[in-house]
Amino acid sequence: MRKYVLGVSFLLLFLCGCSNQTVNSEKKVDAERKITLYSKLIEIAPEDPDSASFYNSRAWAYYALGQNDKGKQDMDKSIQLSQRKAKRSEEDLRKRWIQQQKDIIRVCDEVIASDPKNVYAYIEKANAYLGSEGRRGLEKALEIMNEAIKKNPLSPDAYETRSTIYDLLGQPEKAKQDYEKALELEKNG
Repeated sequence: MRKYVLGVSFLLLFLCGCSNQTVNSEKKVDAERKITLYSKLIEIAPEDPDSASFYNSRAWAYYALGQNDKGKQDMDKSIQLSQRKAKRSEEDLRKRWIQQQKDIIRVCDEVIASDPKNVYAYIEKANAYLGSEGRRGLEKALEIMNEAIKKNPLSPDAYETRSTIYDLLGQPEKAKQDYEKALELEKNG
């Protein structure tokens, strides 16, 4: 009987270890997808202050992979560009922002075409619409996140983003449902 209990205990330890490896493997794939996306977005205008957030996001993905030197470089670049952004004129900011949103959408479409599971490309594309075109932009962002959830039904990030969009559209019940789904997926993931 002791051998049986020990055997079951070792089997459970092995299965738990495999489960952790799967989670770690999924987080690695997520970080690699983020790096791919944000690298392409940075290529649009690497020295543009509007790219600061992309450097920041890529830095956190590098940190998640344990690539701390690359993460620090990107974080430093993000700070440098953010300081530069504070010095630009309002009209210049508006013109650059409009062009950057178009470029972000184009790059996200390219990433989605090559990797439909890259939920972060859907999120960035939706974000590009959120600040433009008023209600029509919100509805377009919602369409994008609906598609993201179809392709990535287990992504807490997709549900969290759609929750925010529902909230902005004045649909608090749907927002709450998606937020709770995001929490559930995060907890189980």
